[in-house]
Amino acid sequence: GSVRFTDSSDTLMGLVGLDTSTEDRMILYSVAGSAELWGGGALGLTVDSSANSRFSGDVIVDNNDLYIVGSNAVPHMYLRRYDLTVNGNTLGLLEFQGNDTTANAYITHAKIEARANGLHSAGSNPTELRFFTTPSGSETATQALQLNSDQSATFAGDLTLSGGNASITGTLDVSGNTIIGSTSVTPDGTLHVY
Repeated sequence: GSVRFTDSSDTLMGLVGLDTSTEDRMILYSVAGSAELWGGGALGLTVDSSANSRFSGDVIVDNNDLYIVGSNAVPHMYLRRYDLTVNGNTLGLLEFQGNDTTANAYITHAKIEARANGLHSAGSNPTELRFFTTPSGSETATQALQLNSDQSATFAGDLTLSGGNASITGTLDVSGNTIIGSTSVTPDGTLHVY
């Protein structure tokens, strides 16, 4: 059932529904202030008087897409960490998962992580971005690329240019073998140009 709240003119000011089987509370409508949605005895969603929504738990979208649309503005998605950020702390994590048919559970196959690369303080917030992929024959996402806080990039594997030119302004540091123009040379610590 439900309970209606009205003013002296019988104008609806709020509506409360009660599921007697679980005693869940659900406020569907509230004019003055915020509206709340409860489930399982816990607050799940709050909508304030400016129509901003705040979820208290996970947001799961089953079998559908999630769209972020900006009305005459650029849409944004923010991942925020609210505490003292120190070296190594993850600021945000975007994970791509698939269902593992053996374990019948979701496993992360690739991810992008923003991580503090030093203590954050006023005027100094060193941050790096790390990219992970899962190689063939494995089920563990492994770091493939890191964009460092000093604007340099660290590759975990080979760097392949499939077309076009590579323009480097500055120093090219190579700690292993460098072979240009041939794939049939045995690496021997020498620069080979063909």
